[in-house]
Amino acid sequence: MIQAEKLALEEHIKTKALWKEIFSEDTERYLDYYYKEVAPQNEIYVTRMGEDMVSMLHLNPYSVCMGKKKADVHFIVAVAAKKSYRHQGRMAAMLHRAFYELYEKKEPFTFLTPASEDIYLPFGFRTVSVQETLTVCCREKTDADFRQKLRLRPAEEKDLAEASKFSSDILAGNCMVYADRSLSYMKRCQREQKAMNGGILLFYRGNRLTGYCFSGDEGGPEVWEVILAPEKGSDTALSDWDAAAAEAVGVLSDYFSGRQSFKIKGFLPDTRLPQSKGLNRQVHPASMVRIVNLSAFVERMTAKEHLEFEFLVQDQLIRENNGSFRFVITPNGGRLIRLNRAARQTVTVETVTDLFFGKGKAFPELSGKLNVLCPVCFTELV
Repeated sequence: MIQAEKLALEEHIKTKALWKEIFSEDTERYLDYYYKEVAPQNEIYVTRMGEDMVSMLHLNPYSVCMGKKKADVHFIVAVAAKKSYRHQGRMAAMLHRAFYELYEKKEPFTFLTPASEDIYLPFGFRTVSVQETLTVCCREKTDADFRQKLRLRPAEEKDLAEASKFSSDILAGNCMVYADRSLSYMKRCQREQKAMNGGILLFYRGNRLTGYCFSGDEGGPEVWEVILAPEKGSDTALSDWDAAAAEAVGVLSDYFSGRQSFKIKGFLPDTRLPQSKGLNRQVHPASMVRIVNLSAFVERMTAKEHLEFEFLVQDQLIRENNGSFRFVITPNGGRLIRLNRAARQTVTVETVTDLFFGKGKAFPELSGKLNVLCPVCFTELV
């Protein structure tokens, strides 16, 4: 039976060679950043063949906002095995070990960006957001009047506190789940993107900060989490946020005018751009979540009114989540009460996830009263 091992902190650096072998597209500069800035704060699980590490899974910590509440959770990244050791149950062993330890820490959920949705569905993950990737053909620079109306420039260290507050305000007003945009978060993002030959880019109308995005340039320019606040009183048939996103595409095209094209990976959730000859679109799952500690998760749920219901929950991988429960959810929070009898309605933990994240069609009488965790905006890379 394959055993997953949690590495001691001093052993984290030993996975760098495995990372380089599996993710050969990542640069030495980026790996130096990751193993200096991220790996000392994370948890890494591996499996071995003899003394050699042949697969790994990284858990990177984040503080996330769940509506008006916060939680400490882990982002799963770098789930990989050497080519000759794939399809042997190594990922399953590492996930099971990680789930157990995250449950013990009372973390409500974990999340990841899937290479393939089908890989993670058997482990109780559910897709909670999709991402539209656009390949944009750059245009020639526009006239000076356009650039004066809305300009774009790289952020400096002194700009990050304002960018942190701006991002927090925008996401709090438009999303239910996202990574907490603290100043330390923005500083780390700036270092991360610089390791990818990019940075944080800021949009201004006059001297007023009105938007931002993250950027990198490894094999071609890319930007993600492109957020531009609408201009008040804009005369357009599009919604305000859609019109602002279309405007941001134009400014970014201007910014990258010396390049053939660039990619955009994600706007504010539910943004819809009009069709254009200069845009090539692809849509794919952006984030999948897995409830880890059901009780801790329910504690952070809220409802529009006092709400009680009972489920017999089945979780194939985390046995502590199994059982009959009364869910008590109020405008201030929730709690889970274990019953000494069987509830009438049996559901899987996946169905519970869909219900709370507003993605399932089951139990519409409940979803209409819950403050469901939707939209979700996770754009983190590692």
